[in-house]
Amino acid sequence: MYSGTQDQWANFDKIEHYCIHHLIEFHSIVDGNHSLETGNIQTDIENLKQIMYRVETFIHSL
Repeated sequence: MYSGTQDQWANFDKIEHYCIHHLIEFHSIVDGNHSLETGNIQTDIENLKQIMYRVETFIHSL
């Protein structure tokens, strides 16, 4: 699960708590909004690289 810390459509703390309680892997995007955008294109590109790496790793583990 990925969630931006500045998501205007979701309660970050509740999502984080739910994931921890239900043992769901959780990753936060610092200053990210609902689209995980931070307002800094370089940061957004780096975040997307990390997300895609984790997705690829998960797919290969299946």
